[in-house]
Amino acid sequence: MSSNKNKFESLLLNNFRVGAVIHKFCDFTNPPKNKFMVVGSTEPNLLTLMVN
Repeated sequence: MSSNKNKFESLLLNNFRVGAVIHKFCDFTNPPKNKFMVVGSTEPNLLTLMVN
C-alpha cells in the first residue's frame, strides 16, 4: 500500500502546479453542478480552493 501512496503523491506533485484549474462534476449537490478547484499550494500538502 505504501508503494501505491508514493506513486500517487508523485503523480500529484508532477502534474499539479499552483494556479492549475481542476474541473469536477458534483452529482451530490442539489441540483448537480460543475465545480472548479484552483490549486493554491502543493507543499507541504495539496491545497485547493473550490469555486462555485
